[in-house]
Amino acid sequence: MRILITIALVFSTLTLFACASTTETEPTPGATASPIGSWSLTKIEDETYDLPQGARTPTLTIAEDGAISGQAGINRFTGKANADTMGGGAWESGGIVMTRMAGEPPAMAFEQRYISMLQRADTVEVGPEWLELRTGNRELLRFSRSGQ
Repeated sequence: MRILITIALVFSTLTLFACASTTETEPTPGATASPIGSWSLTKIEDETYDLPQGARTPTLTIAEDGAISGQAGINRFTGKANADTMGGGAWESGGIVMTRMAGEPPAMAFEQRYISMLQRADTVEVGPEWLELRTGNRELLRFSRSGQ
């Protein structure tokens, strides 16, 4: 009788381990890719844009500690985003400082628009190859992952 109980317990235990080891992990609903990395601007306010003469494609690099930096069009910038809330989809940036090079008026206006939207955004959404900065339901800036 003891042998039957022991065999039953061993069999039950092995069955539980076998079931646990073959169960695939489902993706967590609402989970997103990491915003950490380098990004290149592809859209402003959900529309493709024409880069003004003399301006470079705006970029955004996000470090694990929340440090942000990039190209704004004419000038480079650096600042800080709240790394603690970014994983939950919140975007809080500030302390942005820029170099002070001059450019043609359309390029400078484009740059100011980009930086203004970067600071105004309050939500970040991330996919495997894209990142969006939003305010409410409105897309402000959309980026694609870059190879930098």
